[in-house]
Amino acid sequence: TAGTCTMQSNKPINATSGVGTFTVQTGATLNAQGFALTGSALYNQQAGATLITASADGVGSDPALTTGSIRLSGTKTFTAGANYTFSGTAAQTTGNLMGTTIGNLTIANTGTTNN
Repeated sequence: TAGTCTMQSNKPINATSGVGTFTVQTGATLNAQGFALTGSALYNQQAGATLITASADGVGSDPALTTGSIRLSGTKTFTAGANYTFSGTAAQTTGNLMGTTIGNLTIANTGTTNN
């Protein structure tokens, strides 16, 4: 369902018996702000879904799982056509998780150097 979920803190999401997926559906927005999804769940960002991150480390990086907004240890799927907004106040990187074929890319970073 379309709508926006704005994170207010880091959120652990764990798979139970190998089952558990956090999905950002087409038309929906996950505004992670500077927070992260952590735990063992799977992550699926559908085409047309938007991830907003203010993390200096962007979407996140595998295999470390210690940086960025998506730190889940389960399989992460960033479907072609997914949208991304970088809204930090300091220099940001994309991280290595972001899909290679994306929908919209918005740079709304208010930092003044290396953006």
